[in-house]
Amino acid sequence: KILLIQPSRLKEDGTVYRHKFRWLMGMTLPYLAALCNSKDEVTIVDDCLQEIPYSQKWDIVGITFMSHQAYRAYQIADEFRKRGVKVVMGGFHVSLGASEVLDHCDSIVIGEAENSWPELLRDFEAGKMKKVYQSVEGHELKGLPVPRYDLMMLDKYKIPNLPVQTTRGCPWNCNYCEVTQVYGGKYRFRPIDEVIEEIILAVKLTQRKLLYFVDDNFAANHTRAKSLMEKIMPLKIKWTALCTMSI
Repeated sequence: KILLIQPSRLKEDGTVYRHKFRWLMGMTLPYLAALCNSKDEVTIVDDCLQEIPYSQKWDIVGITFMSHQAYRAYQIADEFRKRGVKVVMGGFHVSLGASEVLDHCDSIVIGEAENSWPELLRDFEAGKMKKVYQSVEGHELKGLPVPRYDLMMLDKYKIPNLPVQTTRGCPWNCNYCEVTQVYGGKYRFRPIDEVIEEIILAVKLTQRKLLYFVDDNFAANHTRAKSLMEKIMPLKIKWTALCTMSI
């Protein structure tokens, strides 16, 4: 039984920020769930919207977070470890080299998870989980699974969006941006036909027809971006492109 958690953040008084709704749905946890084995029982919890189910039985807990969520992530991780549950942490805060993270978990995943996460789960089953997992090279972005949006509370997100990633990384190297630090300087593309297939399957799964692209730089290659949009147009789906620093 695998529990994947998106932590909230702590308010100035130390309490946990919670709300009845979020504006946008992310794709990190649904995507991690899709990378799990089909026999695994996976649950996703958004700490902003739900209570953390500490008392239930879990084999492993995965927590992904950014720096403003770190203190809350550590609280959650520490509580599960007190209960004897293995905790894995990943995300931008971990990947950018936060030295204190391993004080709060059993393993960390640095960088991209396509190879590291399945490897970690295999090691866990074999009882030989390592402290650090890190892919040497960026994934070629072919044959990616469709994120498990069926595990999300879709009615809790105000904008009925459907996150889609079509590229990864950025060809530029701006000194204020963490994208090239995490993904390297290579601008990588998913096969357009695979992107279209994922969109069709995800729309069918969620009944949502508003796409938004979570690429680090959607239009750095104008020719490819236009080719993708030309393939999307016959689907009669609304879309918007966002430049975001994390998925």
